[in-house]
Amino acid sequence: MRYFIALTNTAQTPVDEHALQAAILDVGNPAGLPATDLAVRGYAEISPNDPVYDPATQYLGVPVNEQVAGLWQRNTPVLDYTPAELSTRTTARLDAKRTGAIAAIEAAAKAARAVYITPGYGQAMSYAEKAKQAAACLATFSATAPPAPGVYVLLDSEVGVTKNADGTPTANAYEVAAVIDAARQAWLRAEAAINKVRVTAKAAVKAASTATAIDTVMTTIVWP
Repeated sequence: MRYFIALTNTAQTPVDEHALQAAILDVGNPAGLPATDLAVRGYAEISPNDPVYDPATQYLGVPVNEQVAGLWQRNTPVLDYTPAELSTRTTARLDAKRTGAIAAIEAAAKAARAVYITPGYGQAMSYAEKAKQAAACLATFSATAPPAPGVYVLLDSEVGVTKNADGTPTANAYEVAAVIDAARQAWLRAEAAINKVRVTAKAAVKAASTATAIDTVMTTIVWP
């Protein structure tokens, strides 16, 4: 895309070929006119001068249209951030990276838990109630004297479906309770391990003073 400026106001923002065509209606392709003919119609082609700069320490100023050796250029100055501005930008980038890292840790912990349990509020309520009924059943009854059907309705719902440790179907609510309690104990051990990784990683990210340090924390996390 080529750009042009109106010679009556050389400080204005350049226009593209389509806008030039709309401004010069008596020529089919005004962008193809020689520079002298274009100047007669009040326009000149201008070339953008896109500078190379380091966005970490520099920024672009307001572009200025300048005529150099008879040719128009749109020069953009490169300005340096002040030490105070650099410090603010560095802190902001680090804070953003830290926030993203902590969110990633939480998401990974959630995924690690999903290996052991089904996520969801309703499912969590079901797990909690089954664990409660299982604890009560194991404390009140025994393998030789299991509860009658109807005492623990959630446990009853799994009789014959949930398997004992040896792979045989459960025969009563007490056997279901034993399986559920064993699974709960295994889950508590897994959750303790997951939570240790989670809180340790988050603490390390919060303590990190550089982006590299945060990256190092994130790449060395090992979930159970």
